[in-house]
Amino acid sequence: MYQFQYNPYLYSIPSPIYQIRQQTQPTAQSHSNANNPYPPIEPETFYVSIKQLNALLRVAATLSYQLNNSDMGIEIMEAAQKGNTAKIYETLQKSGIPDDVIVSYTPYGITFKVIPEGQTGPILTSASLHLTWKELL
Repeated sequence: MYQFQYNPYLYSIPSPIYQIRQQTQPTAQSHSNANNPYPPIEPETFYVSIKQLNALLRVAATLSYQLNNSDMGIEIMEAAQKGNTAKIYETLQKSGIPDDVIVSYTPYGITFKVIPEGQTGPILTSASLHLTWKELL
């Protein structure tokens, strides 16, 4: 239970807990500290990722539109339920979706991972759409 204690002094003394917390807070200097277990940040790489993301979101929006406004969604669901991955990729290609989409599925839904076109090195950014066609019980 909290009890109020009268303090006759006009100033307050910070508690030791507050002082310990302040000492352990990271500072801007700690990022270059040799004790930091994380690698240094690379802002240039981050901005390249952001630029790539805009193109990926356009592909994801096209995919979403195609799934919603055509028979493509039914074809993909049926192919996934039969484990026919080749048919899924064929259906995507017929509808104009680029080859840079990685598909994974379960009996309950499908995930489309859109990666930058012609990606040869490490993937800096991606956009994933997870769609469910059966509720989990």
